[in-house]
Amino acid sequence: MNISVELAPNQIKFLNRMVQRGDYRSRSEAVRDVIRRAEFEWAWVKSVEEAAQKALAPSIQKERKAAFGRLRRRFGDAL
Repeated sequence: MNISVELAPNQIKFLNRMVQRGDYRSRSEAVRDVIRRAEFEWAWVKSVEEAAQKALAPSIQKERKAAFGRLRRRFGDAL
């Protein structure tokens, strides 16, 4: 399905940079991947919040931050 989205010039430059570096074949592919990552992060946060309500949070929150730090180092601006 196609949708139309307005992006700021710096966002277009960011997408173009990822394509030019060879990270993605097209801007559409890059956008889909960014959305998949956002979906993952959203689901992760919701899971942590649910665990926090069940009194499991302190160690899970620490692990979440550590995991996200590793993802940020690996994927940089893509996250």
